[in-house]
Amino acid sequence: MKSKTVIGFILLVLLAAPVGGASGSSQSAAPPAAVVPPQEDTLVISASPHHASALVWIAAEQGFFREQRLKVEIKVYEAGKYAVTDLLAGKLDAALASEMVAAEQILEGASLLRILTSIATLDMNSIVADRARGISRPVDLKGKTVGVTRGTTGEFFLGVFLTFQGLTLEDVQLVNLRPKELQAALAQGRVAAVSTWEPFAEEVKTALGDRGLAWSSQCGQDYYWLLLSAAPTVAGKQPALVRLVRALARAQAFVAQHPGAARGILAARLGWTPAYLGRFWPQGKYALQLNQALVLAMENEAYWLLNHHLAPPQPVPNFLAYMDTSVLAAAKPEAVQIPGLEPGR
Repeated sequence: MKSKTVIGFILLVLLAAPVGGASGSSQSAAPPAAVVPPQEDTLVISASPHHASALVWIAAEQGFFREQRLKVEIKVYEAGKYAVTDLLAGKLDAALASEMVAAEQILEGASLLRILTSIATLDMNSIVADRARGISRPVDLKGKTVGVTRGTTGEFFLGVFLTFQGLTLEDVQLVNLRPKELQAALAQGRVAAVSTWEPFAEEVKTALGDRGLAWSSQCGQDYYWLLLSAAPTVAGKQPALVRLVRALARAQAFVAQHPGAARGILAARLGWTPAYLGRFWPQGKYALQLNQALVLAMENEAYWLLNHHLAPPQPVPNFLAYMDTSVLAAAKPEAVQIPGLEPGR
């Protein structure tokens, strides 16, 4: 995502939003040399049941965690929001979630949350509607009930999409649902449309058959899939977290050098056919990075949350203060690309 695209998008969202209460490429260099630590450490991390977490699944299947003498327990969460809740409760050492979730949590007071790196950028959100509910064009969503997982990219990109249609969130009635509940809610007539990400969007559309229609909701704005931790964990387990990111860097290099094999490994791990994964794989770029575009995206989302009264009134935070580059700088220093932010801060 280009920085100028984000800046232009910020202006569009701010102009369209109601007045609030508050003012890369997947190509990689050769795999980093394996650094053999003196003992095995254990980390508990989250992952999603889809391709956004490709680097985690490939690192696990290819033995890259074992190569770094890590025993990694992976817990699967249907939404990054739920993983971050467990991270902040001390149940995980690291969690994967979107920058939208990270921005919302910081606005809600999660002062200990730390951003270690992005592992993917993605365009995989859609709105799926039921034609039988009188919807054939995006503007027909006005006055309808829409199922969404509140506080996630599903909600944010619904707002983005509606803005581009001359509508607002106030023009629809939101129903808060877990991703796995969306299909049943639509089938039962509790909602007329849903806003979610893959593979949930595809599952809903397939269940509707000829009645289903879908629109991509991101409007050209990718989002970031972040590796997050908590400040005490970074302080206490930094060597293990560095080795975790080294293993993910090995997975990134594997994807770049053996894309077909990588897709096959991921499809088998997710229980998908290669053809099914092939429909979604191009939606992502799988690479470690911390860059200025990520900061701008989080500021954009913070403005949006504040202007729609979805977070406590406050100034937009300095998100650089929540980025701990020490882990990425030790594992893959060239991936730290934020001007003026010293690698390893």
